[in-house]
Amino acid sequence: MPLPAALDRVSGFAVAAMFVFWFLLSLLVLVPKFRPAVRQRFLSFLVPEWKFFAPNPAQGEYHLLFRDQLEDGSVTPWTEVTFPRNRRWWNVAWNPDKRANKALFDAIVGLASEVISSSEGLVASIPYLTLLSYVSGLSRFSTPTYTQFMVLHDFSSFMHREPALVFSSELHSLQ
Repeated sequence: MPLPAALDRVSGFAVAAMFVFWFLLSLLVLVPKFRPAVRQRFLSFLVPEWKFFAPNPAQGEYHLLFRDQLEDGSVTPWTEVTFPRNRRWWNVAWNPDKRANKALFDAIVGLASEVISSSEGLVASIPYLTLLSYVSGLSRFSTPTYTQFMVLHDFSSFMHREPALVFSSELHSLQ
C-alpha cells in the first residue's frame, strides 16, 4: 500500500533536515570555540573533522625495508618496499591502490609513534603485525626461511641529515 502524499513529503523533509543538521555540525566542529561542545553532545564519530593544514607538518618521509635469511644461512641485502607512483588521469576518480597504500603508510607512522612512546608490547601491536604480514607476503625470487623489516626516517635533503633508524625487527620465520 503506497504512503499518502503528505506522509511522503514529511519523510522527505525529515531526511533533508537531518542532512542539513549533520552538515551544520560538520561546519561547527571546525570552529575551535564550538568543537568541545559538538564533540561532547553528539556522537563524535558521526561528525567528521578534517584538518587540511596540520599544526606539525611532516618533516621527511618514512621508508620500509626488508631482508631475508635463506636456507643456507646467508642474508639478502636490504630492499626498499616501493609504492607504485605511476598515476593515470583516471586515478582522480578511481584509484583502487589508494587504500592499501594509505593503510601501509598509517602502519609505518603508527609503529614509529609507538616506538617513541614505549616499546612494551610493540611486537604484538597492530602496526607491527600489519607490517610483518605485508613484508611476509611480498613476492620473492627465492624461498627464504626468515624475514626482517626496518623503518627509516629520511629528513629530506634540505635538513642535511642522514636517514635515521626508527625500528628494526627481529628475524621472523616464514615457514
